[in-house]
Amino acid sequence: VCVGVTPPPPCSIGEEAFIQTRPHLGRIERTRFRRYIEPFFPRAEQNAQAKLERICRDSEAACMHSIAHGNDFWISFQTADKLGIPFYLTVHDRFEYNLRKSNSLQQNVERLGVAWRNAQGRMVISQEMGDGLNALYGEAPFLTVTDGLTEIKPSIERKADRLAVYFMGALHTSYHANFRALAESLIIVQRKNPSLKVSLTIRGSSFPGNAGDLPVHCLPWGSEEEVSRDIHEADILYLPLPFGKEYEPFWRYSLSTKMVTYVGSGMPILYHGPAEAAAGRMLISNNACMPAVSLDSIEIADVLQNAQSRLAEIVGGAQILASNKFMLEDQRIRFWGMISGAGRSK
Repeated sequence: VCVGVTPPPPCSIGEEAFIQTRPHLGRIERTRFRRYIEPFFPRAEQNAQAKLERICRDSEAACMHSIAHGNDFWISFQTADKLGIPFYLTVHDRFEYNLRKSNSLQQNVERLGVAWRNAQGRMVISQEMGDGLNALYGEAPFLTVTDGLTEIKPSIERKADRLAVYFMGALHTSYHANFRALAESLIIVQRKNPSLKVSLTIRGSSFPGNAGDLPVHCLPWGSEEEVSRDIHEADILYLPLPFGKEYEPFWRYSLSTKMVTYVGSGMPILYHGPAEAAAGRMLISNNACMPAVSLDSIEIADVLQNAQSRLAEIVGGAQILASNKFMLEDQRIRFWGMISGAGRSK
């Protein structure tokens, strides 16, 4: 069941229902006035909860599982409580980050505490996320459950005369400083190694501003097959996380789904973000990346230069990490192992 303002993309697995909480207001949804819309629909939660309750009764639901992205988790929690069925909670991001511009931030932070303390089971994207929520809401057991890989690809042989850096995904404004520093560092590497063909490819976004002399190739959103082909043709995969205190609730606790794809790709990863980030700590401690932990372009260039002799070691560390932490079957076993307490057998 998807709860929101606009319907999700078509689902190819099982049946999906969409509960619209309020009308979509067009262009206003993309402006700063969006945060003031909610009070104009005071019965949105009650109406959504009533619809969810009917769906649960019709399907004879044995339990409720919700991912806390917005107030939909609260609708699910209230429904499960009313129906007397177990409630399971998954947390991927801290509300202090992804709802920071919402007028309902404090309310949802408090509600998450109620759900966290009263859930039958809790799942989080990282150990840091679970520890942080326990520090905020009180000690409760939890499991880490993430995206998963169906395979780990073998190492891909790189061309000695080329340094092609690749990034896929949405390029948020918080990453702009990272990309500008990366571009400057790649230009430095190029100037020190005139025979090296240096480039940056971005799949799904465009470069923020002027990349100077660096060749930048911007591609539209692509299929899984296209991304796989992109990765095979690259030399280094770029994984940025924003620096700065304002982004700390994001980088300190959340793991990028992109990281899961990268560690199983057979390619070396350039991690560019805070050393204290959940993703950074995991990659660095497992020798699974080239760590660039500042916005200093000279330092980033040095990281790229100095790591060339141990790229095979870095890829090997990532493959071991992928095998130990991110296989899809293991994630499914952990998830259903918790949910099976509600009588589910799948």
